[in-house]
Amino acid sequence: MTLPFVKANMEIERLVRDFYQEFFNGHDVQAALKYVREDYIQHNPGVGQGRQGLMDAFAEKFRKNPEFRLKIHTIIVDGDCVVVYLHSVDSQGKSLARIPARQAPMCPSTSGW
Repeated sequence: MTLPFVKANMEIERLVRDFYQEFFNGHDVQAALKYVREDYIQHNPGVGQGRQGLMDAFAEKFRKNPEFRLKIHTIIVDGDCVVVYLHSVDSQGKSLARIPARQAPMCPSTSGW
């Protein structure tokens, strides 16, 4: 028997994986409409505020770098908040840069670094 909070955490983890796969690895910036809050707060100075800022920045990034991909190593779920540890990888899966654990953009605080 799966406890309700475990099942909920598994569903949240799947939702986060789906977002990363569709948006970052599938280069589908429109996926943000389904997964990211409109008032998303971005702490990266190279990315504009809000969902539209995220979409605009990554549409440009995907255009300039069609090989861009992220590899998720760990997802930690605590209620409705998620932390993701991942790497940027090349087309063969070789690590290009470690990206520190970050809060997923669907958390209630709507913040990402």
